[in-house]
Amino acid sequence: MAKVTKRAVLVGCNYPYTKFRLNGCANDVEAIKVVIHEKFGFKEKNIQVLTDNHNSPVPSSSLPTGANIRAALNAMAKKAKPGDVLFFYFSGHGTAIPVLEAHKHFRQDEAIVPCDLNLITDVDFRRLVNRLPDGASFTMLSDSCHSGGLIEKEKRQILPFKGRVTPETTDDQPKGKVKVKAKFLIFDFITHAIDAAAGFAGDAIDAAAGFAHEGVHKIAQGAHKIFGKDVSLKFHRHYMGGAFELDPLQEDDGILLSGCEADETSYDIVSGGRAFGAFTDAVVYILKKASSNDEITNGMLLSKAAKAVGEKTYDTEQNPCLYCSDKNKDKPFLGGGATLTIAADFSYSGALIAGGKEEVGSNTMIPFPTSYADCIRSMSVSKSDRQETDPSPTGDSGILISGCDANETSFDVIVRGEAYGAFTDAVLKVLGKRRDCPVNTRLVYEAREKLKQDGIGVEQIPCLYCSNASVNAPFMGGFA
Repeated sequence: MAKVTKRAVLVGCNYPYTKFRLNGCANDVEAIKVVIHEKFGFKEKNIQVLTDNHNSPVPSSSLPTGANIRAALNAMAKKAKPGDVLFFYFSGHGTAIPVLEAHKHFRQDEAIVPCDLNLITDVDFRRLVNRLPDGASFTMLSDSCHSGGLIEKEKRQILPFKGRVTPETTDDQPKGKVKVKAKFLIFDFITHAIDAAAGFAGDAIDAAAGFAHEGVHKIAQGAHKIFGKDVSLKFHRHYMGGAFELDPLQEDDGILLSGCEADETSYDIVSGGRAFGAFTDAVVYILKKASSNDEITNGMLLSKAAKAVGEKTYDTEQNPCLYCSDKNKDKPFLGGGATLTIAADFSYSGALIAGGKEEVGSNTMIPFPTSYADCIRSMSVSKSDRQETDPSPTGDSGILISGCDANETSFDVIVRGEAYGAFTDAVLKVLGKRRDCPVNTRLVYEAREKLKQDGIGVEQIPCLYCSNASVNAPFMGGFA
């Protein structure tokens, strides 16, 4: 069983000291980071955070610029192996790029807005998804305006709930103690800012360039002058000229949970002294509320979040959407929750997980006499005296490796001045002598053999409690 690695890039843009400043995007990143670490098993070392909400100078590499976001995404995709789970979270402004092509209907394409306005567009995310190895998935959760469709040509799923409320305005608007601001930057504003930064005269445009739309042409020229080649594929001449298109793979593993539809606005909220994105707040609440036995699919999470956003009284129009293949709609969000593995080295530790299924019980080994037998019998508690619990739900992620059976005792040992738990010592020695990581059941059997060699076997028999699916899974997901 190949080891699955989960990696994440989390980006929050508050745009401090600007007229289009937001308030809760860095807070959103911290909330998402806690959830994916605690609930979904993402390790700290595999989570990269880029925010601009710093009170003191920070390395430029930690700022959410277009170049830094692209570099983080490319590094994550380059490391991906079959089965890996990649996650990109963005909270900040979005924009819509007008596209006017001859003999075609007018349309607008989607983009996120990094802190330096070096846009990352729908075709950039499509290209990233198309680079993934077979079996690896890329989940994107974007709490920004016009976020629907951010993975170009990804299929929009039909979901059962739409919570639509008529908005009053997209500007800052106090509502009692609630302040609402749209996470939207008009494309013309970005164009003029890039144009000014590049030192162009407003109308100094090369009419022979052959680009479809004057604003897109201007920002393409300006972006290339400021950022060099590190700009969106959408602004490269060979793409804009229609030389090629990036078609989606059949049934690809790109998954987009967007804060709103492609023609809508997501909102930044300040309420009760707390700043947050309305969509992010709903997602985090749902995931935190879910128990370890709940399997939250992509479709279920989006539906619940859409309902939660729609029920809020912010007087906003914001309908979260899900874009993915049919099969990924019903797959667990981010590959499912983290596996809980307990290795317990104390008396009566068997069946610590309520309702856990005993896969390697004490009756699978032939007892042999030791000097501790009488002691154990006098301390034992019959399983019949314990209250029975319901069996574990099929396929849950709890794994218990106990130092002894439920009616037994684990032992503390002192040998030649060294003190340790007998079971813990056995586990460490089993793991230390192996080059490959044992599966859960093999670890328990080998720990038993080690205790047997040490003369502690009949009265301390380690056990394994888990689902059938976890019996032959690598211990703790495998060696690093």
